[in-house]
Amino acid sequence: MNLIKKSQRINEKLLNDAKKFLRAGKTEKETELYILKRIYEYGCDGPSFNPIVAFGNHSSFPHHQNTSRKLKKGDVVLLD
Repeated sequence: MNLIKKSQRINEKLLNDAKKFLRAGKTEKETELYILKRIYEYGCDGPSFNPIVAFGNHSSFPHHQNTSRKLKKGDVVLLD
């Protein structure tokens, strides 16, 4: 299997995992750590950059630095 296809399959799994993990009260940092853990569990060497997790108005900031902000019902979620 070529590496791009393998990468895409892993990214799809990560997105599905994150969607199951996310619920009101989870923080951006908790979500980042969860995603990082899953990256290594899927056998990857590591991310090319730390995951960006942004809730609510934080999603409007390019290169957002994850915080202890908690997810609220109705928040926009940005994962990169």
